[in-house]
Amino acid sequence: MMSGLCMTRAFLQRVGLRPFDERLRFYGVDTRFCRDLARRGGRAYLHDAVLGHDSALRSTMDAQTALERQIWLWQSWLRVFDMNIGEVIGIRCYVFWKAWRASRRADTSLSFRELLAKVF
Repeated sequence: MMSGLCMTRAFLQRVGLRPFDERLRFYGVDTRFCRDLARRGGRAYLHDAVLGHDSALRSTMDAQTALERQIWLWQSWLRVFDMNIGEVIGIRCYVFWKAWRASRRADTSLSFRELLAKVF
């Protein structure tokens, strides 16, 4: 999982007015951007810098809010990992498994089917 993507205004002007996938809510935006950039022959560089960051998935104490954010993450995976049939099948199986595991937790108020309905 990535976070803290930085770019120049000149770069954004080169890639166009809509460089980001607007179907994504909160998670996966930078991952999808980098995958699309690579597909178009672009390059990304890792700099020796540290950005302080608090993960919303790990710092949320309220179980319902944490589950909602987890669902957003799963929804983003379905849109980010869609470049070939292997990715599509693989990520769907993984999301099914994650939803099944989440439905078994004591603090989850939704059934497996309800979780799948929210994700898909």
